[in-house]
Amino acid sequence: MQELKESNKEIITQLCSFLQQFSDQEYSKKLSVLNNSSIGMHVRHILEFYDCFLHNVNNSSICYDSRQRQLVYEVSVSATLDTLQSIIQRILDLQHNTSVEIASNTSLNEGPSSYINSCVARELLYTLDHCIHHMALIKIGTQITFPNIAIPKTFGVAPSTVRFQEEKCAQ
Repeated sequence: MQELKESNKEIITQLCSFLQQFSDQEYSKKLSVLNNSSIGMHVRHILEFYDCFLHNVNNSSICYDSRQRQLVYEVSVSATLDTLQSIIQRILDLQHNTSVEIASNTSLNEGPSSYINSCVARELLYTLDHCIHHMALIKIGTQITFPNIAIPKTFGVAPSTVRFQEEKCAQ
């Protein structure tokens, strides 16, 4: 589980370094290439999945559908950075790979939730993959709209893809 905690720390730290380049105005600008969502909307979504997981991990039941949506994280880079730093510490403080139950309504209609068994390590992997996925979308929006923003080569790229590309270049 330690490796998963460190991987989440690394990816969130990369996201924080990247976000420091944005003004609040750039961060909250709705981008047509992102279906009229903003960089901030995607980061809020990332942040709230982590927060939902960490807030409920000790309750043994997590429902990402019922996460709190706090709009301040769509418009304020500084508030977002502060909370992301807190999330890193909360991840590092996790001690046990306990079982958790995940509740989710996968229907487009109101209906009963499905319940599946998981564990803390599996949810750390899920939040990591979820974060990288949204970082890939953020990367696309940034490349097209904000060419002045520096984007790390591995930003929004899965670790397995980074390793594959490095092996391919080494050949």
